Amino acid sequence: MHKRRILKLLRIGVWLLVPLLLWLAFRGIAISDIANILKNLHPTNIFILVVINFIILLMFSGRWWLLLNTQGYRIPYLTLVKYRIASFGLTYFTPGPQFGGEPLQVYLLHQHSKVPTSVSLASVMLDKILEIMVIILFLLVGLTMIIFSGFEFGISAWQLLIGMAGILAIPISCFLLLCTGRLPITWILSRISSNHFQKLRSSKVSQMVISTEMQSSEICQSHTSTVFVALLFSLIIWFVIIFEYWIAFQFLGLTLDLSNTIILLTAARLAYFTPMPAGLGSLEASQVIAISALGLPAAMGISISLLARTRDMLLASLGLWFVAQFTQKTFKEPLISHIGD
Repeated sequence: MHKRRILKLLRIGVWLLVPLLLWLAFRGIAISDIANILKNLHPTNIFILVVINFIILLMFSGRWWLLLNTQGYRIPYLTLVKYRIASFGLTYFTPGPQFGGEPLQVYLLHQHSKVPTSVSLASVMLDKILEIMVIILFLLVGLTMIIFSGFEFGISAWQLLIGMAGILAIPISCFLLLCTGRLPITWILSRISSNHFQKLRSSKVSQMVISTEMQSSEICQSHTSTVFVALLFSLIIWFVIIFEYWIAFQFLGLTLDLSNTIILLTAARLAYFTPMPAGLGSLEASQVIAISALGLPAAMGISISLLARTRDMLLASLGLWFVAQFTQKTFKEPLISHIGD
């Protein structure tokens, strides 16, 4: 009961922060200034952005497809794209650092594509490890540029950079251990000695985790070249994302160099690591603060945020529609079978 009250208070606190962050972001910015910037967007510009985002959307499933294909599960590419969009629909509206849709990916892969649970878990886990590695690597590059640009933080920028490097070390260590046949989670479970945790270790969940880790390690060892191609593919995706962000500013009437583009994109990505659902408020505040620090119009920060927010909301809504479709199909089939019997 006590834990429930704490969680409830935390949820209330998060939702109270949203209007505060939005107020800080929009404070002192005239709506007319934002409207004038958004008027720079022509239908051709919007079409180009849609095409680029569609390409990025398709690319996001490439890494996952490669990992599954390597194991002999040839799932149609567009099917994986739908699963990924459905996962994003849940992730986007989940409070926290952009996680939450991964169990749905495992469920859809197992339930609708008939892939064994251990294989589904292993593919999603490896896909996420590779994704996190590249995201944190990008953030490290961005934070390094921020440090040399003279930005002021509430804490030392070097401390933040060291902290991010420490976080990056976790997925890299896990990845390298799996590639050398070592199982870090299994090792941790084997060192648990208390009676309570002994029961947990022997549970079905723990056995599934161990099986998944063994499957992941086998993929990394037997198909090392494919895994590194998937990692390289992740890097290519980020080059396209940086280009998409740069051209979006270009269409809004602001020409940025590469370093400033990366700095602003870094601020945007860090905003999604806050506990706000969909990064609401934190995204807008991050762009206004970062773009103002670069000596550029604050209204441009709100404009790019609204553009990104519109894109993400449309995509997340499509994802939730896919969730409804997949869930409806799952519940319909047993019902029809039961009626037929």
